[in-house]
Amino acid sequence: MSCIQIAMFDIDGFRMDKGLQTTPDALAEFSAWQRQCARDHGKNNFLMVGEIVGDPKLASVYVGRGREPNMMEPNVTKALMATDLTNSSSYIRDFGKGALDGAAFHYDIYGSMTRFLGLDSPWGAYGVDWVEQWTKLVSNNDMVNSETGVLDPRHMFGMTGQDVFRWPALANGTQRQLLGFFVTMLELPGIPMVFFGEEQESYILENHANDYVFGRTPMASQRAWQLHGCYHLGET
Repeated sequence: MSCIQIAMFDIDGFRMDKGLQTTPDALAEFSAWQRQCARDHGKNNFLMVGEIVGDPKLASVYVGRGREPNMMEPNVTKALMATDLTNSSSYIRDFGKGALDGAAFHYDIYGSMTRFLGLDSPWGAYGVDWVEQWTKLVSNNDMVNSETGVLDPRHMFGMTGQDVFRWPALANGTQRQLLGFFVTMLELPGIPMVFFGEEQESYILENHANDYVFGRTPMASQRAWQLHGCYHLGET
């Protein structure tokens, strides 16, 4: 079915929701199949990203060929020079079996961003030093492109998404958001991510779940989620 979608709708990539709930090897096989189908239709750099919500060590198993903690590359220069020919003992899977090219919305960066901008967050295991963040990411994750064989950082860094709040809804939120964009767009190597409404200071703030700071973001302000009994305060 996915190959039919690629052929019919000219799709250039897939986002895997709940990416870590698929076993790594199964996801790697699935992604390899999507890339092969894409190549058959003239797409030689098909993008496979996923929602990665978990410990950074677990996330590293899914990114590219995958790395376990004892496979991390402490030498940043060597990590940046990695290719498809790099010693295979440094990775879990063979080249071409990358499970995910990157995180569709990097929660560790987002979590660190909330603390960097004066809030709190359960996410962000690497602290708020962006140089240190990037150093750990490139050392722990395989960022070699599964098609080209060269380094190609493709984590997607953004300030908000469908599961978290809108910055302009807070005091000085627009200014905080712009400072965050400086980091996600100009400082961190990867794919800058902009969520709809950010270009016009969308400021809807409603609580749809109790396990997120400030709650999830609806597309438009409405009370159907309350009236239909889909969510009650204190439930997830």
